[in-house]
Amino acid sequence: MSLNTKLTNVEEIIERVRREFGFEEVYKDDVREWLWDIIGILGSPSLLQEKEAYIEIENHRGELPIDVYDLTNHRVRDKDSKQVLKKTNNIFFKDDKRISQDPIIIKEGETVVMEDGVIEDGTAFYSIIIPEYEKKGFFYNIIDNYIFTSLEECIVELSYTGFPLDDRGFPLIADDPKVIRAAVWYIGERIAFKLMIQERLTERRYHMIAQDYVFFAGAARSKADTLDIPDMHNFKHRVLQLNKQTDGFLKGQ
Repeated sequence: MSLNTKLTNVEEIIERVRREFGFEEVYKDDVREWLWDIIGILGSPSLLQEKEAYIEIENHRGELPIDVYDLTNHRVRDKDSKQVLKKTNNIFFKDDKRISQDPIIIKEGETVVMEDGVIEDGTAFYSIIIPEYEKKGFFYNIIDNYIFTSLEECIVELSYTGFPLDDRGFPLIADDPKVIRAAVWYIGERIAFKLMIQERLTERRYHMIAQDYVFFAGAARSKADTLDIPDMHNFKHRVLQLNKQTDGFLKGQ
């Protein structure tokens, strides 16, 4: 992509917001959430990073990293055996108690095994039902912020598309003028909206900021999605591999 690899942190974005709009009430926690939002709204792969993580699985479940954006076309595998886990549409449910480990028949010909142990009433817990034919296999499913596997205890290697983060867990954004401007104006629009609701900013001024944000977001999206020279070169070769015929006049000869 045409964006450079340098990244900008939350503090720099906050300073830009104060300088551009004169807002004093710019809070770091709010800006952090809004930066997550604008990266997702722009939705360009060049604003994200390809990442890997090791997740410890206990009682069939493990917690996903906080920076996961997309798991499409990525890989989950067992760290020790290197066996790739397959996505399954297995039955998962939410309950306030765990159930006995004894096999239970839920439909004729299908035996399932549930997690053992008991949790205090009122404590939410995700429990996994593992069909007998999957007990010895390598399968996973994802619900909310957790990954469930057919392996009771293991460490899985997860590759995924994630948000860039600094060492504090705060989001980072591409240090590109158009992307920064879109982020600054999105945060300005969010703050302006709050001020308008509180009748501390006129509706006309809010709409001026909102209109500018839409324009800057479009410019940032176009810049982020534009291929740079190496990407264009690779794209050309992929096309030529699919279609060896480059001269339309020779078609059919």
